[in-house]
Amino acid sequence: MAMTSVVMRRISRVLIAFARRIERPVIRLVGAVTIVALCGPVSVLSQGVGQALDSLVRITGTRDGGTPVRGSGFIVSRDDGVATVVTSSHVIEGVQFEVTFAVDPSRSFPVPPEDVITIETQNINGLAAFRVRGKFPAQAQPLELVAGDGPALGQSLFLVGYPQMASSPRTVARVFSGRDGQRLVIDQSVGEGFSGGPVLLDNRVAGLITDTDNQFTYAVTSVVLREFLIGSGVSVTAATTSTPAEGGTNPGTSPGTDPTPKTLDRRPYTVSVLGVPNASNAIEAFRAVGYAASQYGPLGRSAEEFQVITIGSRVPVLVAQEVLAIARRHLSGLRYVLIAEDVPSVPRDRRLEISLGVTNRVLGDLRSATPLPEAGWKRLAAAPDLRTFQTTARAYYRLK
Repeated sequence: MAMTSVVMRRISRVLIAFARRIERPVIRLVGAVTIVALCGPVSVLSQGVGQALDSLVRITGTRDGGTPVRGSGFIVSRDDGVATVVTSSHVIEGVQFEVTFAVDPSRSFPVPPEDVITIETQNINGLAAFRVRGKFPAQAQPLELVAGDGPALGQSLFLVGYPQMASSPRTVARVFSGRDGQRLVIDQSVGEGFSGGPVLLDNRVAGLITDTDNQFTYAVTSVVLREFLIGSGVSVTAATTSTPAEGGTNPGTSPGTDPTPKTLDRRPYTVSVLGVPNASNAIEAFRAVGYAASQYGPLGRSAEEFQVITIGSRVPVLVAQEVLAIARRHLSGLRYVLIAEDVPSVPRDRRLEISLGVTNRVLGDLRSATPLPEAGWKRLAAAPDLRTFQTTARAYYRLK
């Protein structure tokens, strides 16, 4: 399918050039109909460009008091009067900047330092998220992230951004060449101003552009992007998969989906944090995004005791992933993820509670437990539905 799309694009360019030379209207009409018929796959590939342009922003500013900076970003979340934008960290690091929306380039919105939510500094592949406040166009809407494994080798992608010093956005078609750790490697170079722009696969974000050289363009994957956003307290929307997760579907949901709405309501879920060092910082972070969070047990336990997070069996997947990301940022001893319904020492009427740090009591219910490796955490962060999340977590422990 990917090779067919590339061939169709080449054929279409030849036919268009040929059609322009045709003098007779009837023949020109036949030629045009033939071109439309042959270019079907191309139009399908480009359907998401309009949506991406509605989400795209241009970032302009100065570094060190005078060096001009240009880059791209796109909206991942929006509330009344506030849009959350993600970009590559090197675009805004040490920069006083403002943004313009692609759908309305006539106005600019300054972004003060206090509206930078998170920035991964001194990292060419780092990410940054910030808020834009004001009255901006209604059509400026968030983009969805790809669910699943992302593009296949040879698959066609669209890259969207502001190359070099361009004042209007550009789109380019590229081919997925492979993977380099957590990065997508995309055929051919693009202008530096593309940094921070989205990589589109079937209308959704498969990656975020961070770097380019003479031969390739590089982008962090949607999995890394999603974990970064959740860890920054930003609600994200991922496309649901069309196939059911292994082992069946969730009761009351369609195959492969999760009942979490696009806008998270965190009020029904409580977070209990063991009294270990840095517990107060974690509790503050949970409260900042809307959870009811509190400490249990006296402060003074060793940080090593904090190893387990127990998540209610009915907690939606986006809630579970957000709680995990925040916990890992503030409580570095986290090693195990357990599902409350499987743990006898957790009362069934507390299944909506998310408990952190009940090490001795909960691990006593297990026959064996394997700490999650980094690949396990990434699979949890990328799980498209609750069933997949729970199956992944359970793979690392056995009950007595």
